Amino acid sequence: MPDHIVRLCEHLNKLLHNYGRMEKTMVFCVNQDHALAVITELNRLNTDLNVSDYAVRIVSEEGATGKALLEKFQNTESMTPVVASTVDLLTTGVDAPSVRNIVFMKPVSSIVSFKQIVGRGSRLCPDTEKFWFRVIDYTNASRLFDEWDKPGEPPEGGPNTIAPFECVIGGKVIDDETKKPLSGAHVVLQTGPNDIIDQRTGTEGQFFFSSIGEGQVLLVVTAPDYHKVQSLYHTRKDTPLTLEIPLRLRKAEPPHKKIRITNIDVKFVDETYEERDAEGNLVSPEDYLKKVREEILTACHSMVELQSAWIERNRREQLLQSLEERMVHIDILKEILQRPDADAFDLLAHTAFGEEIHSCEERAVALFNLHKEFFEKFDNPAREVLLTLVEKYRYGGLSGVTDPLVFQLAPFNSDVRAVAKPFGGIPELRKAADELVYHLYWKEAA
Repeated sequence: MPDHIVRLCEHLNKLLHNYGRMEKTMVFCVNQDHALAVITELNRLNTDLNVSDYAVRIVSEEGATGKALLEKFQNTESMTPVVASTVDLLTTGVDAPSVRNIVFMKPVSSIVSFKQIVGRGSRLCPDTEKFWFRVIDYTNASRLFDEWDKPGEPPEGGPNTIAPFECVIGGKVIDDETKKPLSGAHVVLQTGPNDIIDQRTGTEGQFFFSSIGEGQVLLVVTAPDYHKVQSLYHTRKDTPLTLEIPLRLRKAEPPHKKIRITNIDVKFVDETYEERDAEGNLVSPEDYLKKVREEILTACHSMVELQSAWIERNRREQLLQSLEERMVHIDILKEILQRPDADAFDLLAHTAFGEEIHSCEERAVALFNLHKEFFEKFDNPAREVLLTLVEKYRYGGLSGVTDPLVFQLAPFNSDVRAVAKPFGGIPELRKAADELVYHLYWKEAA
C-alpha cells in the first residue's frame, strides 16, 4: 500500500527531525520491495541535506554491495548512511553500537525475533555518547515487551561459557547436495546471553574462532538462497571443535502475486509515548522532569552557573556528558515539553529554573540583530562560513556550530582544514565559533 508507506515515512521523518535526523536508525520492513520503498521516500524527504546515502537498503541478497553498505553503517566515525532499511539481515549477529532508533514497520509475533531486533539498539557506544536507545513501533510489536525483557539471570540451557578462554572452534560450510564449499556464508557464534561474534567463510568455506570459553555455544550459519542452520555445541579446553556444516538449498517457490492498493486514506488514530529506565520500569513525564531538575541543580546551583558552564566549550561538554550519564537527555526533554524547536540550553534552564524557552530560530535572529559587529569584523569568506554555521544552528541546534563533522555536509562538503583557511587555521576557526556561541547566549547572561 504505497499511501501507507508514504504516511508512515512522513511521520517517521517528523520524529527524526525532532530527535535528530542524523541519529543512526534501523527500519525493519516486510520484504525487499518494502525496504526499497521506505528508503526511497526517506531520501525524498531529506533532499535538502544533499547526501546521496542518507537512507540505504541493506539486504543479504545484495551481496558485496550490501556488505559494504553495512560496514559503512556500522562505522561509528561515518556520519552516513544514517538510516538502514532491511528485512532480517540486521536481526542477529550485527553489531552497530551507535544505532539510536529501532523502527518496526513489519509485524512481529515471535518474542525471540522481537528481542533479537530490539537488541540491535541495546549496544552502548561511549564514542557517540549513546547510553540508551529508542523504539519506534508502527505495528504494535512492542506488545511483546514483558517481564522477560528486564535484566535478570541468564536463562538455563542456552549459550553460556566460562574461563579459561582457550577453546577453538573451526570448520567449513558446504553445499548439502554438491558438497562444494560455500564462501561468504555468515557464521554467527553466540557464547553467552549477550555475547555474539561473527565472520564470513573464506574461499574454501572455512571459518575459525579462537579464545572461546568452556561451556555451551550456539552456532548459526546462513547464506543467500540456503536454509539457516543452527546448533548447540559444547566446547572443551583440550579438544578443538572441528565442524562441517552442510546447508540445504531452498527450493524455488512460485512468485506470489502482489496486490497494489492505491488512493486510500491513511490516518493515525492513536499515538503513545513511554519512557523506561534501565530496569525496564515505566517512568512518567512528571517523574522524569523532577529527576532532571534535581540532576541539573546538582551540577549547577544557579542560573548564572549554568550559563557560565554553557558558554565555555570544555565546561559545556563536561556538563552534557555528566547529565547524559545521569539519564538527562535533551531530545527526551524536547519530546516531554513538546518543544522540538527549542535550544538545548533553554530546555535545561526552563526545567531547573523556570526560565522562558527560546527556539533556535529566536536565538539566531537575536544574534543577527544584537551582534552585527561580530560578523562585520571578518572578511567575506570567513563571514560566509559563520553565517552558514548559524543556519546549521537554526535547524540543528548547537552541534551545527561545534561539531567538526558538520563541514562534511552541504554546503561545505569539505574537511575542517579547508574551511579554516579564511580564518588563518583551525585554532582561529575554533576561536571564532566559540565567540559565536558566546554571543548566542550572552543576552541571557546580561
